[in-house]
Amino acid sequence: MKIFLLTAIMMAAATAATAPDGKKLYMQHCSVCHGDKGQGGAGANLKGKLVHPGSKAMFGIVKHGVAGTAMPASDLPDKDITKIVTYVQQLHRAK
Repeated sequence: MKIFLLTAIMMAAATAATAPDGKKLYMQHCSVCHGDKGQGGAGANLKGKLVHPGSKAMFGIVKHGVAGTAMPASDLPDKDITKIVTYVQQLHRAK
């Protein structure tokens, strides 16, 4: 039980530390299409039902883009993509 609580606390701290960086990166690279609050526009609504809600799948979409759509591949470092994914998941949960 102690290990579970410690893990949960560490994950919450990591998420809190990532949030400001993730939001900044999202605003710089994603908000033009997905909206400043993830509401969509030219890009998908990120607050609605995500087709690929898992972090691994979302990471792949941001990194490699989506063929046949306006979603481009990203040349950001993996650590920055992870921060964006964490932020988008927070947007989705906040509905």
